[in-house]
Amino acid sequence: MKARGLLVGLGMLLVLAGPGCPADAQGGGWMVESVEALPFDSVMLRNVYPAPDGRHYLTLDSRSLCVADLTLPDESPRCIAVPDDFPPFLETGSPTLRALAWSPDSTRVAIVGPVGLFDGDLWVWDIPTGTLTNLADDGFAGQLHEAPQETTSIAQPAWSPDGTRIAVARSGAAVSAFERLAVLDAASGAVVQAIAAPLEFVIGPDDLTFAPDGRALVISQGFARGEFGNGVWRIDLDTGERRLLASGGVFLDWLNQIGSADYSTQIGPLVWAPDGSRLVAWAGSGGAAQAPQAAFLVDPASGVLEMLLPPGEVLLSSQLIPFEPFQAAWAPDGSALIVAADGAVRSHAGLRVDPDAEASRVTVYVVDAATGIGHIVAELPATNAGNGPVEDYARHAQAAWGPDGHVIIAGYALHLVPAGE
Repeated sequence: MKARGLLVGLGMLLVLAGPGCPADAQGGGWMVESVEALPFDSVMLRNVYPAPDGRHYLTLDSRSLCVADLTLPDESPRCIAVPDDFPPFLETGSPTLRALAWSPDSTRVAIVGPVGLFDGDLWVWDIPTGTLTNLADDGFAGQLHEAPQETTSIAQPAWSPDGTRIAVARSGAAVSAFERLAVLDAASGAVVQAIAAPLEFVIGPDDLTFAPDGRALVISQGFARGEFGNGVWRIDLDTGERRLLASGGVFLDWLNQIGSADYSTQIGPLVWAPDGSRLVAWAGSGGAAQAPQAAFLVDPASGVLEMLLPPGEVLLSSQLIPFEPFQAAWAPDGSALIVAADGAVRSHAGLRVDPDAEASRVTVYVVDAATGIGHIVAELPATNAGNGPVEDYARHAQAAWGPDGHVIIAGYALHLVPAGE
């Protein structure tokens, strides 16, 4: 495995499309045409899950699920009450463990319970029909320490690219480690493939995804220093072959160089380029309240890691500011990557897109996939309409960039268009 720095070209500084119109800021060939804060308080924003189409997002509380369409602001969200045996809360406690996953066509949602606490099974909400189905009912509902041995605990739901299968990590109630992976039929819940994980995951893998071609599972696991074999793994679903795409040691070497290594390190979330050529992976200090501190581009063919660097405007700035990417989404055609980072360049205050915000602390920039050059397209406030710190809720939610240019990132909905249109 290799590690090398990302060569980022420093392009021209950002140009505003029109005087006094920060929402028309453009950079790297892209322009933010409109922006809207998601209309929820800071507690609810911790439970906002964007759909892949960038138009819809799901919110949840203890007794209901709701989906809103950003392109239909006058319509009320579509909501459904959950049954008594539904998980009592859906936050897993670990920042990279996902309790919820959207299907690729943005019509269904897979949901599990909080890992290590309650038996939550695997629920699927079919939004067009309003049907909420338990696909993996083991006959028990409640706290896992009271569960019989045959109870199955499920974590990290992940949809196949064609939406026909759901992969999960599995463990019995009496087993402390998630030592199995399973692929389920998304319609019936039948297990179509059971796989031994390359490692034992004490609280589940940091992330679990399908490869974009649907032929493999990709899992990530952080580590305590001295442990062997952690990193990003690919498991071929046809042959069962396991291949280490990027070792945990390479991530740790990078983190040591930037002074972010800690005893416990997480690797994930993982965000694939649509063509499978690259993978964005976060890594850094673990813990329920502490976010990973660095983002990397992984070449799955070679294992080469490149750090995802700030945009050119930040690299050219004389200001020494912390700058930590915490969300990213690929363009549907894979030509670019939109990134949200904690940190802002004061000299670009004209890009602030929320006039009600007192300060900006989140920079949104677009990286050209071919050149690696990033340019700022917007600066967002440290709080969403005065409702709470962005980083409190947004760091580990998946951002989304839909085919019509709709983007949900850092608690805001942006409409992104090619510059000049």
